[in-house]
Amino acid sequence: MKVGVLLKQVPDTETPVRINSEGTAVVEDDVKWIMNPYDEYAVEVGLRLKEKFGGDTVVATMGDDSVVERMRTALAMGVDTGVHLNDAAFAGSDAMGEAKALAAAIGKLDADIILCGKQAIDWDMAQVPGMIAEAMDLPCVTACSALTVADDGKSAAAKRKIEGAEETYEISLPAVISIDKGVVVQEGEPIQEARYASLPGIMKAKKKKVEVVGLGDTGLSADDVGAAGAKVKVTSYEALPERAAGKVFADGETEDMVKEVVKLLREEAKII
Repeated sequence: MKVGVLLKQVPDTETPVRINSEGTAVVEDDVKWIMNPYDEYAVEVGLRLKEKFGGDTVVATMGDDSVVERMRTALAMGVDTGVHLNDAAFAGSDAMGEAKALAAAIGKLDADIILCGKQAIDWDMAQVPGMIAEAMDLPCVTACSALTVADDGKSAAAKRKIEGAEETYEISLPAVISIDKGVVVQEGEPIQEARYASLPGIMKAKKKKVEVVGLGDTGLSADDVGAAGAKVKVTSYEALPERAAGKVFADGETEDMVKEVVKLLREEAKII
């Protein structure tokens, strides 16, 4: 079985977000980058499928040279090879542009299953998996909470949680599956966290092949990707307004303070 895993580089959740003076972009000079946490689960699922069925795994991502370190993390975890979409023409792509480029690149891999996180924690749009599936004309299950691939590797059962219930899909492979945290693979235990990269894995990752893919390799034009092809454009960024200081009620009778709180919630906060 050949497993493709998509990966995105995102800012660490503890990194302070600063906006430039023009309000047109986030300042990235001191941003600490990490692998998207949901993509870590996808990598883990891919490795478990490889352990079950054999074959190989490949990780694909888009970005500048800085994303290679995140790819090396996946390779150190056990992924076999990488595909790095790196071209100035890709800069400024929206979700659709990213999906087109990734679909064009991974379409050449002949993967039996394509995995990714259910969403990226930076924009939280969860659009790219479905767009990739549409571009490749493949079945797609998003926010997958349980995945069982048939012994012949030609079909799978995928579950996803919805409010108050659970859906189960029977799908043919190849397919695109976006992975939720706590996913169950091959009816095993829920995956609470992905494996860590071992020291031998880190050393091996330095020698694993990473293929660089440019715009010309995808068969797309400059109008399909990048800022030129973006259907959605961010016009400005604004910092969150400063939170007003809270009011503290410490003196007086409890009954009187409760009445005052209720009055303010109704007349000032207008939430009751």
